[in-house]
Amino acid sequence: MYDYVTKTIKNWMTPQKRRKSFHTAPALIDTLEPRQLLTVPGVINITNAQIGESPDFLHRPIIADWESDVSAESDEYWISDGRDNNNLFRRPYVGTVTENHLEFVGMTTYAGFEARVWVRGVNGDGTGPRSALARVVVPDGVVPGTPEDVRFSDNDPETPSDSKSFYTPAASDLVFNIDSARSSTQNTDTQDMDAWVTRDGEILSTQGAYVSTSDGTTRTRFRFDYDVDSGQNIPDGLYRVWFRARNGVGESPWTEPVTIGVGASQPEITGPPANGQPARPEITWSPGVAGVDYHIWIQTEDGTVVTSQTGISGTSFHPDTDLADGIYFAYSTDGFGLPWSSPFQFQVGNSTLPQRPQLTMIPNNLGDDTEDFRPLFQWTADPNALRYDLYVSDGFSGAAIIRETELTGATFLGPVLGTNGSVRSRAWLRAFGSDGTVTMWSEFVEFQVFSDGRVLPVGS
Repeated sequence: MYDYVTKTIKNWMTPQKRRKSFHTAPALIDTLEPRQLLTVPGVINITNAQIGESPDFLHRPIIADWESDVSAESDEYWISDGRDNNNLFRRPYVGTVTENHLEFVGMTTYAGFEARVWVRGVNGDGTGPRSALARVVVPDGVVPGTPEDVRFSDNDPETPSDSKSFYTPAASDLVFNIDSARSSTQNTDTQDMDAWVTRDGEILSTQGAYVSTSDGTTRTRFRFDYDVDSGQNIPDGLYRVWFRARNGVGESPWTEPVTIGVGASQPEITGPPANGQPARPEITWSPGVAGVDYHIWIQTEDGTVVTSQTGISGTSFHPDTDLADGIYFAYSTDGFGLPWSSPFQFQVGNSTLPQRPQLTMIPNNLGDDTEDFRPLFQWTADPNALRYDLYVSDGFSGAAIIRETELTGATFLGPVLGTNGSVRSRAWLRAFGSDGTVTMWSEFVEFQVFSDGRVLPVGS
């Protein structure tokens, strides 16, 4: 009896017996909700992608066909302008169609322009994966030429995107701006630029760069974002940047590297400290890369070169011949491939020009006599200066938040500023002489406005 009961239970507990023992009424397919039958659409295969014809050759349609997934209720397309090496950094054109055909007009389709198309199915259960990208290139394009005249722009607060120095507009980004000229032919052929950036030989980026045209014709600005360290400092080092132009047809050769030193790597002219210099003034500059000789260049106001001396081992130089009375500009560089320094103006003979001002900032601390939230600037009065021009920019956007062009004293108390202790604002000053002569902008002063009312120079 025991063996019989055990056998019976074992047979009943098998999967086959268990399913047979609990019968349910068969469900009719017609009675199920439509959603119960859906699944997320599968991968879509684009079968055709091309540029269509149009009388307006700059706005020709982008045409695409694909095999829709049977479970898709509609298809979503995604069109990018082919820049940035496959990543969709720029906002793409996104839309939805209910048939497996697309004719899109919305991009400037000049010769050699490349667009990229993705498609994915959509239904009530969600969206499927994007298809493989389909490249579309406008006919009759040519490979772009190598970018020309790639260089750093001079320090100028009125165009902060052209700043020769590095600039930190936000807590997590380091913006590195370079100015480049291109010929008209290259302008029409170039769709985008690639950049290769190194610091002390270490590769920082090989990604495509953001490109914005500054005047619509011949100049282009490049902006690169990198993380700064925890102290919001830009790492010292020797930065090198290479560029190449790109479109749907191909890529140009890389340019020669543009180089700039951050920290002790970039020599800049620091003297003569005043105008009215003797015929053989002492030219001084800040140290650059250790153990590398320097090259000093001196030219007159009209551009005539009077000195071009190489192989200088120290950080000062006296011309070998007398300089005639007049205005001169001095530049320095070194043998390590760095660009020329900013121009330094000085005068030989009687002093009639204002000197490049040195701007400083008086800390506005709690409990002092200065109204809170207001920056206080000062500089040394110059007897040859008729007036001063002060420019203060917002540290986030670079827009001017203070601009005073008719200052005649040696101090200025700014207006109440908004508070954001994580953002660093910058101030520059330049002097105007009685004859209209304008000095270079001073080195900038960087400061922060804190929520408790303090306004302090960075690092104080």
